[in-house]
Amino acid sequence: MNYYELLEISPTASVEVVKASYKVKTKQFHPDNYAEPSMKTKAEEMLKWINCAYETLTDSVARKKYDMEIGLTGQTEETVQTGMNTSSGDVYVDKVRAMILKTNGEAEYLELHKKITNLSCPDYEKVRMAEILNVLTVEKLSKDIQYANQLEYLQDEVKSLNRGIIFWLVVGLIATAWFPPAILIAIGFCLLSYYGGKEDRQELFLAEKAQQRILMYRKHGFDFDVKD
Repeated sequence: MNYYELLEISPTASVEVVKASYKVKTKQFHPDNYAEPSMKTKAEEMLKWINCAYETLTDSVARKKYDMEIGLTGQTEETVQTGMNTSSGDVYVDKVRAMILKTNGEAEYLELHKKITNLSCPDYEKVRMAEILNVLTVEKLSKDIQYANQLEYLQDEVKSLNRGIIFWLVVGLIATAWFPPAILIAIGFCLLSYYGGKEDRQELFLAEKAQQRILMYRKHGFDFDVKD
């Protein structure tokens, strides 16, 4: 069985394209998609071949050996590079960048995943382009992601500051019965705590706004690693 034909990709396909096609094929032939035992068995057999093709074509040494076995020559090291390449020159990266450049405002940017889904091209190309779009969007939202990842910490910090303010007010009110100026001292500590935590409250506001923006992107199909 020809691994390239099995994954429906070109012999010059990059590792990223192999991975994208692999995702499509594993979903297509997942045994749970089939009710009849005979079809389920065939799907399981196909998955074995698909996994074998994936392992071979994503390993530079194994791929070179396989290409020689089936009579392919002239494959370059660049063909089997690993990792997510988003530099110019990758045809899929260039396509996604072109789509981004055509957007007018954030509302249109949010519809890019839907546009990719509706493209007339093989599914593995759509998967690859969607992955690239996610990577480019992480770059676009880098500051928001940084703030959002600090949200939980900042919430705890501001809660701690608020508890401190409440503590000093309670202490001041109780101590006033024995020492009247105590309430003024307590208010002074409260003001110090309040103004001392001004930067944390500003950071928390930015983190909450960033989290809202990221959730909006996720609702439109974007996927990247951010703490919930």
